[in-house]
Amino acid sequence: MSLIKYNQKRDFKHTREPKGKISPKNLFRFVVQRHQASHLHYDFRLELGSVLKSWAVPKGPSLNPAQKRLAVMVEDHPVSYIDFEGTIPKGNYGAGTVTVWDHGKFIPVNHEHKKISESEALNNVKNGELKFILKGKKLKGEFVLVRLQKQDKNWLLIKHKDEYAVNKMYDAEKATPENTRTIASIRHGRAHKIKDYIKPMLAKVSKEPFNDPDWIFEIKWDGYRAIAEHNDKNVRFYSRNGIDFSQRFPVIYNALQKLKHPCIIDGEIVLLDKNGMPDFQKLQNYESNLDLPLLYYVFDILQWNGKDIKDHSLLERKKILKKILGKNKIIRYCDHIKETGISFLNQAKDNGLEGIIAKHVSGTYKPGYRSSQWLKIKNVQSTEVVIAGYTKPKGERNHFGSLVLATPVANGWLYRGHAGTGLTEKGLQHVMKKMKPLETKRSPFNKKVPVNGNVTWLKPRLVADISYTELTKDKIFRHPVFLRLRDEKSTGDLNEEEIEEMTSIPKNEIIKVGAHQVTITNRNKIFWPVKAIVKETSLTFITKFRLIYCPI
Repeated sequence: MSLIKYNQKRDFKHTREPKGKISPKNLFRFVVQRHQASHLHYDFRLELGSVLKSWAVPKGPSLNPAQKRLAVMVEDHPVSYIDFEGTIPKGNYGAGTVTVWDHGKFIPVNHEHKKISESEALNNVKNGELKFILKGKKLKGEFVLVRLQKQDKNWLLIKHKDEYAVNKMYDAEKATPENTRTIASIRHGRAHKIKDYIKPMLAKVSKEPFNDPDWIFEIKWDGYRAIAEHNDKNVRFYSRNGIDFSQRFPVIYNALQKLKHPCIIDGEIVLLDKNGMPDFQKLQNYESNLDLPLLYYVFDILQWNGKDIKDHSLLERKKILKKILGKNKIIRYCDHIKETGISFLNQAKDNGLEGIIAKHVSGTYKPGYRSSQWLKIKNVQSTEVVIAGYTKPKGERNHFGSLVLATPVANGWLYRGHAGTGLTEKGLQHVMKKMKPLETKRSPFNKKVPVNGNVTWLKPRLVADISYTELTKDKIFRHPVFLRLRDEKSTGDLNEEEIEEMTSIPKNEIIKVGAHQVTITNRNKIFWPVKAIVKETSLTFITKFRLIYCPI
């Protein structure tokens, strides 16, 4: 079997369809994919001969034996296509939205309805007639594919009379569930969660920039955090909460497969606009912006050539990372500057960037841990919240008035105020479309909250970024402004960020303890790497509780 035609028809830089590779074994599966292209049709595929033998069925399959469906044989597809869902962008072969309509197992059989071997089934396809039993959710029982004329691409897909056959006219569209996902909900492909994924190390927040020779400073990229695992057998590429990115960003995934050294790396997926600046909104709608450069800026490495290097210092890890990435055009090394965080943040502001990340040069990598060895310093004070509901619009405003904000607490959800600004007409429409399926009559809060007017409550699943000026004593945001939805994050990712009050710290400082003077050096030296506890943290603790440890 060959997938040459399949590969020739597709530009994998501009489509998320899987590349054509022959499968090592056959599992006798079938899939029917609803394909909303220039003309709606259904693609019927059988796993045979290490590929998917494929037919386009214009009217869709039928369970009525009287309805003989035209099935046009098309090129073989790779077995990995069996799970494919998503939007093939305009200008590409087969442009349109693909969803899985039905799937399951199939059994090739002979005229006596007995199971036959794979080689016999392939020979029957070659001769123009294949009988088989389908075990799907919609399609069940025995069918036959019959070629109309020798060497012709036109076949008929016919249901045999059995206990699963129907007498009434069968319409595949009516058999499609009413809650079939929208184009927007499946445009990035099926949201497959990776097993045993690595949670990335996270940063705390610093209100102010600082200068310190023991720290380096990187650009805070405005994109999707992503971990890539590359070994001799395969590549795994996923979000901070384990959602597979391989189909959503095939350009990066293909580049990862070409890396020469096995490694585990951590970075940010970024889409640059025409001015070379990160554009998060366009990244969220990447399939409509395929002409813009998609990059993976990598800032850390956890494993190299099978060796765990998480306990190496940050500078040692970055030195290895820079060496293995070289001048890769898609997977780029995230460079840094040393010591001068204040001027670097000013440059970031001047260039319209979100902020910077400060990292201690001796810091180790702690997966899943929010460490004070990494600090994000933003140009605008912002955080992530959950949208708990919305109010009715007033005046000339459409869709909704303001968003009810919440963050998770131990016993449920904490009310954080309303955000009504920051949304354009297009933004209002987009957010409303996301909120509509989550509407509920029940408030997510355990007690009554001071909402403005009638509220439509939502199941607390939608994550958003907001900016604000300050917090009240009740933790209500003052002057909150909606920034964007975060569709790559779940509510489980939310964690009230701890603020680190960082200032410029001298290398040596003399402090008084009772009648004694003590010289303190290198306050940021790491004492306990597992918890990323530094000398200054220990000093603060001892000073606070000195009377307990050393009573006078």
